[in-house]
Amino acid sequence: MTTPSEDPPRRLPDPLRSRAVLVGPAEYQHLSPLASISANVHRLRELLTDETVWGLPESHCVTLTDAASSDDVHRALLAAGREAEDTLVFYFAGHGFLQHTSARLFLALGNAETDSTLGAIEYDRIKEAVLSSECPSKVVILDCCYAGNATLAGPNEFADQTVVDGTYLLTSCGENSLSVSPPGEQYTAFTGALVRLLDEGIPGRPDLLSTADVYWWLRNELSGTDRPVPMQRSGNRGHHIVLAVNRALSRPPAVTEPVEPVEPVEPVEPVEPVEPVEPVEPVEP
Repeated sequence: MTTPSEDPPRRLPDPLRSRAVLVGPAEYQHLSPLASISANVHRLRELLTDETVWGLPESHCVTLTDAASSDDVHRALLAAGREAEDTLVFYFAGHGFLQHTSARLFLALGNAETDSTLGAIEYDRIKEAVLSSECPSKVVILDCCYAGNATLAGPNEFADQTVVDGTYLLTSCGENSLSVSPPGEQYTAFTGALVRLLDEGIPGRPDLLSTADVYWWLRNELSGTDRPVPMQRSGNRGHHIVLAVNRALSRPPAVTEPVEPVEPVEPVEPVEPVEPVEPVEPVEP
């Protein structure tokens, strides 16, 4: 019998019975551009569908980079939640903002307008759609400004559920912090670190990486830099949900070719100095 102090055995979620929805506008029509968002979404899709990371079938990983409305995102997430029987993952990258009157978190889609909630989806809709799924494990990852506000859920809200096996929320920054997209870098600061973790693994950790492993590695990686520190919120063992295979253990160590020894060169015998030649007297004609 497992006691609360014991860690349950780690298990990679069944990719055939799991779903993921990755959202990130490829282009903003009215807000400042974020060129790295599209790269975030496409690289995460590559990694999650890679058999050496998770092996999610491509049809089970929905990417929305040009959603026309918040209903498109809501509809896709509800459908994925209905189909998921093991694990549901939702990821968003892009602009995030707080509504002035209520301080509620909104996720901006491509046609979002300045100083308005038009073209943005309220995080509460995401939360409710995720929680409506009957799958036992649910993970939400937010890479946007003010993402930490999503962790301020009250009782009976995500991620405080106790009637499900596990809910987990990971955010790129705190409730009053801005997320960062460093100029000249391929990915945003948070997702760039997450991509590196999934791609390379974590040396010294188990062969399967849990949400807790991911969080603490990201926190250590980003702490002490000029980049925001991520936050997490876990409900009912959500921190034990496995996100990926640890590639640090599955990859063979790099092999270096041995260098052939160089034969020592025999020392050169010193040359005896040549005696100077006496000048020859000229011959009389």
